Amino acid sequence: MRITNKEYIDLINDRTKLRALEAAGVDNWEGYEIAMEYSAFINDMNDFIGDNWEAFQDKMALLGFTDEQVDELSEELTEFLFNTGEQIK
Repeated sequence: MRITNKEYIDLINDRTKLRALEAAGVDNWEGYEIAMEYSAFINDMNDFIGDNWEAFQDKMALLGFTDEQVDELSEELTEFLFNTGEQIK
């Protein structure tokens, strides 16, 4: 199954919002604003990557990375940013 880059970014943004809420321990409205601020930061990073995705893929291909490896690296970067946010809070 294939999805468009926009659909991929939307899924990442939705996952990021959910993880930000979970990381902030939000099970009611308390902490929601902080979680959304962090989520917005991560979404900005994802938008930057998304806007430059093709250039990023091209550069990685020149370095010998496969599409699967690039996707894995993108996932690891997202996890790193998420974990960094948890350490900051």
